[in-house]
Amino acid sequence: MKLKPKFAVIITTIIFIMARSVTGANPAEKDPTEHLFPEDMRSSLYLQDELSEKNLAYLEKITPHLALNTLNVLRGDHRGDLMLDRSANRMEGAAMLVRLLGAEQEAMEENYPHPFADVSSWADPYVGYLYHYGLTKGIGNSLFGSELSIDKKSYITFLLRALGYSDKNGEDFDWNTVEQAAKQVGLLADDVNLSPEEPFNRLHLSELSWNAMFKNHKIHNTCLLIHLYNLGLVPGDGIRTLLAKNAPVVDQWLFCLPMFEKGFLSHQKKITIPLNKTLAESDMKKYLGYITERAQISTGVFTNGYSMELWQQGEEYILYYSPYYENSLEEDNRLFALINEILDTIITPDMSDFDKEKAVHDFIVNTLQYDTSTDDMEKIPKTSRSTLGALETKKAVCEAYAELTLLLLNKAGIPCRLVSGMSDDGVPHVWNMVLINGNPYHVDVTWDDPVVSTGENFPNYNYFNLNDEDMKKEHAWNIEDYPSCSSEAENYYVRNNLIADSYGSFVERLRTTLSNKEEKLTVKLRGFSIADLDIGRIMDDINKQTSSGLTSYKYTFSEKTQILTMYEINYVK
Repeated sequence: MKLKPKFAVIITTIIFIMARSVTGANPAEKDPTEHLFPEDMRSSLYLQDELSEKNLAYLEKITPHLALNTLNVLRGDHRGDLMLDRSANRMEGAAMLVRLLGAEQEAMEENYPHPFADVSSWADPYVGYLYHYGLTKGIGNSLFGSELSIDKKSYITFLLRALGYSDKNGEDFDWNTVEQAAKQVGLLADDVNLSPEEPFNRLHLSELSWNAMFKNHKIHNTCLLIHLYNLGLVPGDGIRTLLAKNAPVVDQWLFCLPMFEKGFLSHQKKITIPLNKTLAESDMKKYLGYITERAQISTGVFTNGYSMELWQQGEEYILYYSPYYENSLEEDNRLFALINEILDTIITPDMSDFDKEKAVHDFIVNTLQYDTSTDDMEKIPKTSRSTLGALETKKAVCEAYAELTLLLLNKAGIPCRLVSGMSDDGVPHVWNMVLINGNPYHVDVTWDDPVVSTGENFPNYNYFNLNDEDMKKEHAWNIEDYPSCSSEAENYYVRNNLIADSYGSFVERLRTTLSNKEEKLTVKLRGFSIADLDIGRIMDDINKQTSSGLTSYKYTFSEKTQILTMYEINYVK
């Protein structure tokens, strides 16, 4: 079918304002990285190792015959007509039930024998399967009743047996109590009565079958769909397809993610993505930016924008997506090898996520030097802007600091993405957002670089796991693009008990430092400021009280972060 172009567009993104990230998540599983995105950009229907309650609630609402057709349980004729208004004979009912149970392959391969003389050859495997597992008894006299139209009561009997209920010797039900048993199980509503005259066609058969999938199996004590899915008898691809149909737009885009990932991993120049009308008419710029970042999250392949063309023919659409890769395939392979070497050196199995984050933070601060060769952003060397270039030259600007943080943390199993925004002086800036123990935090490794922040060569943690309130004092970003960061449990100063919440506790920390003749002190102040205090006099008084022999010291204090750092504290030898 020939398609016509709908529109084409080129998106080029200045490197310092493009969010890029990397990890190794399976797109079919719930990815904790989702918590680094706002609520409206998180998947609500991810298919995990087990079907979730949310999955089930959504699946149960799908039109039964459409669901069963998607799962290849209900089949139509050569024209695709599902023949919903036609009655089904007992052989068709048997085939439907076997497919519903995910047992068609076994039925065909084993071709179990049965005693019925009136079964067509095409239906032998289905009827044989049901007979082998005690799901059918026939109608007597070695007959299955193959050409008889299957009635509602007979099909419900099949379903009750499939749900683990037995009519052998009237154990759970018998022919006279089918209706009562069906109501107890939930196959029939309390106000519905079975009638021999009631029409029963393929549409009704589909409705009963799909309803049964959400009823508990007597023996396994879980709904039939979960039981069959866990056994691998309901294909995950089929369930994913069902979840994708009529799902929220963000979910539908995420179901396209594997195609983007495959293209990124091979550095494909043009990635072909078939779209439905809903996706084609969605906010393309918004969702392509999102799906691009998610593809980078799962592959580790950075891009500097993309171009795209959307072609349409009737209700069919094809997106041609051409990413501008930051590195060549060979360069990315070299980068990933370096990342693995670094992590093998700095990460140990016994580390907590906080410890891993600190190890990555300290490695970057101690390895990279901020590139101060020019104030002209257009003249900053390309190597200083990329992760690979920074690792090879040891020179970097904020993009490379943040990208390296991102790459190392995600590879270490800590979800991380970039935050694109501005510093308080209006200069474009990039930092990171991380997820530690279920809560998001800001971390700005660039501003924790000692040369950048103080001019002195010692690491600090002023911007290590900040909440929004503290981060906003010196940073600005589009808050709608990121989740709220409200916790401070994993803030460096909170975690390490380095908070002085009164003048008295501050003085006591100074006293302890001098008494122990420590050479450095960092503390975050709360509830008071030292702006009006005479630090020199306070230090002299403590020195006299402790007889510590203090000779000299230096200190820095930030009014915005309220962090005081004393260093090069010297004492009489």
